[in-house]
Amino acid sequence: MNNAQLAAARKVMQAFPDLRIRKDGWKLTPANKAGAMGATVEVTETMSTSTLTDTLTASCETLQNG
Repeated sequence: MNNAQLAAARKVMQAFPDLRIRKDGWKLTPANKAGAMGATVEVTETMSTSTLTDTLTASCETLQNG
């Protein structure tokens, strides 16, 4: 992931303080403290920060609103 993508992911996670991100290479998976996990977002070199933001936000919202 490039710096812009990492910054976008951090910004998304700031909006969800009860969630943490599990990073496995280029895959980001939000998780709550109980261990439940949201949908994994696979980041590609060409993924725009807006796409990353939208996809990761949707995963976090789904997990949080369970």
